[in-house]
Amino acid sequence: MKTINVIIFCLTCFIFQVQSQVYQYHFIIDEELLWSYCDIVKRDVDSYDMTYYQLRFNGDSIINETQYKKVYQKDCSEKSYYIGAIRERDKKVYVIYNGDEQERLIYNFNLVEGEQMQDPYCNHNHTVTKIEMVEIAGSLRKKFNLSSYDTWIEGIGSLERFFLYPLSPVSSYDLGIRLNYQKKNNELIYIGEDWYFNDNECNESAVAEIDKDAIHIIFNSANNQIQIKGLLNKSYLFELMDLNGKQSMIHFIDGYSNCINANDLIAGLYVCRLSHNKSIIYQGKVLISKE
Repeated sequence: MKTINVIIFCLTCFIFQVQSQVYQYHFIIDEELLWSYCDIVKRDVDSYDMTYYQLRFNGDSIINETQYKKVYQKDCSEKSYYIGAIRERDKKVYVIYNGDEQERLIYNFNLVEGEQMQDPYCNHNHTVTKIEMVEIAGSLRKKFNLSSYDTWIEGIGSLERFFLYPLSPVSSYDLGIRLNYQKKNNELIYIGEDWYFNDNECNESAVAEIDKDAIHIIFNSANNQIQIKGLLNKSYLFELMDLNGKQSMIHFIDGYSNCINANDLIAGLYVCRLSHNKSIIYQGKVLISKE
């Protein structure tokens, strides 16, 4: 038993040593970085408006005798808009928004668990609830979970809010501005796993690429799951209605995970509908049988 404990201790020390050697702080300011975002607003019960755009640095600016990096936002019309200037020092990130004169602290990657970050827009404080090491693009980075349901990663910024507005409140009808991915020189650094991710980023329908005849939706009674076959690796909205048109299920899926748990459904015949970017690509019926 002593030998086993010694081995475990040595392995733990070795892993910690390796991680310590690999870990280094990643700066956010880098003109080679590009962020892709999706602004998601709930339109009704099962419909969302999604707007995509990109963000990157381009050029320097001297404000109040201090050097900043300019931040530009580009939408699907290819127009670029100057939205602010940021600087990064001692693992802290500061911004001066376009049209504003006040510098605000928007990230502090020196924080430890239990410490608080003051909201840059009001006097509310947000507590760091957890810090963990995550591997991103082959290297270790710190990931910060905050009490405001925001998450930060070094070198990337907020995963739950727009890059320049971490900790900002999200209204009940708006899912907020979420990060799709970050790239560096066209190489993917980070990609989100949420349902809204869109490969072409500009709300263009991919219906033409999908072979509708290849799509099959069946119920597997052995594992009580609805299985969807013939999808591309994109995001989809799956809806299930009873024969009276009442919605029984709404589920967001992608081409990688196409099995849906049907434990909560009662036996019967249902109308099923599959859509991509608000365009219906399949509609049919599926029989749910319960033994």
